[in-house]
Amino acid sequence: MKALNLFLLLVLLTSCAEKIHDRLISFSSEMITDEMFFEPESKFYCPSMDEEGFCPETDSIIYKQDTIYISYIANVNNCGEYKGNVDIRNDSIFLEGNDVSDYACASFRLDRFIFEIHNPDNKEYTIVKY
Repeated sequence: MKALNLFLLLVLLTSCAEKIHDRLISFSSEMITDEMFFEPESKFYCPSMDEEGFCPETDSIIYKQDTIYISYIANVNNCGEYKGNVDIRNDSIFLEGNDVSDYACASFRLDRFIFEIHNPDNKEYTIVKY
């Protein structure tokens, strides 16, 4: 009976876990500062954000051989811990920075999210943050 209960628990836990897209090679999140992103006097303020939410002064998308490197600054919860994932649909890649911690607080910080994505067809995508 214990073996059956253990088996059912393992099935339940693995079925509830979020699946990481097989083309996501790596994700990292590095804290930059607890300075607010939205204030114009900040060195991280972005006056020229494009329609996908990227800032050419601080963010980058680099296509290299069969890999896409994406780096951008994200305004995140100061108590959060983040894991990345991607959703690839047609000609778009949706970037996900998910807070996996059990805590939330009223303060924010800036993190640099870095995604490395396998691109075997060397296709150019529309990259979208959400």
